[in-house]
Amino acid sequence: MKRTLSFSHIRLMLLAAFTVAVLSPSMLYSQSGEPADEKAQVADADTDTDDEANAKEEAEQEEEQEVKTLTIGSVAPPLDIENWIHDGDGQFAHVTDFKPNKVYVVEFWATWCPPCISAMPHVVEMQKTYANRGVQIISVSDEPTSTIDRFLKRDVPGMKVPNENDEDDGEAEADDDEEDEEGDDDDEEAMRAVTFDELTSSYCLTSDPDGSTSNDYMRAAGRNGIPCAFIVGKDSHIDWIGHPMSMEEVLEQVVNDSWDRDAFGKEFIEQQKADLVSRDVAMAMRAGDNDKALRIADKFLATSSGGSAVNQMRMAKLQILSSDPSYSEPLQAFVSSLLDDESLNAQTANMIGWTLYRQATEKGFDDATLLRRALERNQDNLRTAGPTKPYILDTVAHLQHALGETEAAIATQKEAVELADSRTKARLQRFLDELTAEPEDDAEKDDDKSDE
Repeated sequence: MKRTLSFSHIRLMLLAAFTVAVLSPSMLYSQSGEPADEKAQVADADTDTDDEANAKEEAEQEEEQEVKTLTIGSVAPPLDIENWIHDGDGQFAHVTDFKPNKVYVVEFWATWCPPCISAMPHVVEMQKTYANRGVQIISVSDEPTSTIDRFLKRDVPGMKVPNENDEDDGEAEADDDEEDEEGDDDDEEAMRAVTFDELTSSYCLTSDPDGSTSNDYMRAAGRNGIPCAFIVGKDSHIDWIGHPMSMEEVLEQVVNDSWDRDAFGKEFIEQQKADLVSRDVAMAMRAGDNDKALRIADKFLATSSGGSAVNQMRMAKLQILSSDPSYSEPLQAFVSSLLDDESLNAQTANMIGWTLYRQATEKGFDDATLLRRALERNQDNLRTAGPTKPYILDTVAHLQHALGETEAAIATQKEAVELADSRTKARLQRFLDELTAEPEDDAEKDDDKSDE
């Protein structure tokens, strides 16, 4: 399991959407650099055969994916954990098969993962709270026990308890009013640090170096970010998948039988499918097969009902179409259809704006009507932008610049710079500097060249 990347800027949402499942989070997409007319051609007689082969291959991949995908409502795979380091001092069984009417949390972590370590005190409290209500939390790392043993010797940052080894000499203080720094030092000495070994002793901490449990859960569910928790309900089916810091309310509902698994599963499964499809799209693009990537994205969009998963795949399709000059007309048609959609969210509208700006400045795109529509859509989104307003203003300024509206672009970019935080301000200022720079005189350019 690898660390995931986070992207703070809205225009990188597509890459974040592609960073899923089994793929390495550092993966980028090497798009085909070949001109469309130089791509290998096949004889007409072979075209149908190739199409049939592609369809068969994709059908087999889809069938395999359906068989292997672990999701909400799936039967929880039995556990095959090699090393049980802690078990609540014998309070909890070393589980293989899940027992009816009990609730389990199977959580994945690693010693190199700061969020996993930060979540440990919360996991401990959750186990203590629900220990007598039929809940068992099992944390699984795929690291060897030697690595975990070294980690467990470390002190938990900021956590101290009274030092039980201090002996009370029974002598009262001569004067209660005499409190000074020496007294403070005594108080400090009366406390000691808590090790991770002590902290985690109240629940099940385990190690499974062969990765079989991770494969059965994390890989099967298309998850590659940790910490990640799977709540196994009283019927031994998966009730919930997510970050352990977000599971408290859900766990209470699962325990008291008020959790609506079907309602949660409907949205979760749709997003899970989008993540897996995004993986396939990314793999096709890496292989230089944009046609296949487009077929995969189109198939998902044709069969999905809406929501964040559809917006994610729309951005994926934008990336595919804008990456290949041969898709110029389909790109314009797709963008036009998106701008007609009243449900289009701000993120996708922002992505459209940047896609068209790059097309206009780098690839000779000159459809002023489409640029204007993208501009107006992003301007409309400014009313409800909130913290993303500087970024949308930046997009608007670029579109205004592409349309030749330099004065308007300058005014917009000034507002973006004023609203931006310290991390973003310098980058936005650079574009403002470009807009306000005096254009070089043609004669001056010629003089500069002659001097060279």
